[in-house]
Amino acid sequence: MKLSCAIKDYKKIQEFIKFCIVGVVCIAIDSTVFYILHNWTGYRIAIVSGSACGLVFNYFANVLWSFKQETSIKNAVGIIVAFIVNIFIVRFSLMWLFINIAGLNEGVAFIPTLIISVITNFFFVRYIVYKY
Repeated sequence: MKLSCAIKDYKKIQEFIKFCIVGVVCIAIDSTVFYILHNWTGYRIAIVSGSACGLVFNYFANVLWSFKQETSIKNAVGIIVAFIVNIFIVRFSLMWLFINIAGLNEGVAFIPTLIISVITNFFFVRYIVYKY
């Protein structure tokens, strides 16, 4: 029984590590687009644009590699919904808090916002991939 639990725990750790590797690539894409656009478009459009650029890679890499599941319309739609929730609720709210309450500029506020949103997105995406 203990070996079974250890294997399940190891699998979860592997999933999280792979998710983080995919995330690093997506963060690089997301951040590059954000920092290029935010001075011209404002942080909202820059966040949406950066996230959209990494979405397709993120979907296939996480479903097929991180979680080793099959792609489907249901999990694709679910992941798109998770990204929308993460962008429009989590990230926009955090950016607003860091800019308006903490007094950080947009470029600095982006960093803790991104870190927190990666963690919340892991749980959203993992749930959706296994549910659908």
